Amino acid sequence: MDTITFFGNTDVGQIRSNNEDAFIAQYIWDENHILAVAIDGVGGYEGGEVAASLAQKCIVKYLESYPNGERLELLKQAVISANNTIFSERKEHPEYSNMGCVLTATLIEVENKRINMAHIGDTRLYQYADGSLVKLSHDHSYVGCLEEKGELTEEEAMRHPQRNVIGRDMGSRFLESSGDDYVDLATFPLNPNSILLLCSDGLCDMITSEQMKTELEKDMPIQDKVANL
Repeated sequence: MDTITFFGNTDVGQIRSNNEDAFIAQYIWDENHILAVAIDGVGGYEGGEVAASLAQKCIVKYLESYPNGERLELLKQAVISANNTIFSERKEHPEYSNMGCVLTATLIEVENKRINMAHIGDTRLYQYADGSLVKLSHDHSYVGCLEEKGELTEEEAMRHPQRNVIGRDMGSRFLESSGDDYVDLATFPLNPNSILLLCSDGLCDMITSEQMKTELEKDMPIQDKVANL
């Protein structure tokens, strides 16, 4: 089995007093499967923090309960389960009626060298390999779409006044098990000697992809790369 090292961390930043980001970085079922998820809470009044925590717990609980099945489908259902839990909590707790989150969830099959992704919102999945950093996810946001089309440069997108306006989130609507195409699903090959980076816009709105690449290609432990980012 190939050796994979993983690590996650968040930082409250310099604006908010509470941290609305959460993450998952752990083995699931066995050492052949790694669950890595970047979660960014939205909604204010601590609601984003609550939603992110709910998503974090629900995804792990769902997957631990269902170890058998097609991996991408299991990941999708875990995300849908988390979405519907947040939706229900919004109804039961008026003070959190606007809470939600966005996330990029990956379930990595080590032996099969496959990355399964389920994505809602503007968190991101990048893969760095052979000197190139490629964004694998697609932003569900107006500004993100303009950037992907080449109508805005990366720097223009980072400064755009609508950069934080998202088109989809977790918890604002109930999802059937089909997902109604609301959840973006994809599989990618896990390239040898590559690095995966999952992050919220707390990172990609602050530093450029070139700066990310510079940090990722340094010869240092993954924990130090994360700390530098």
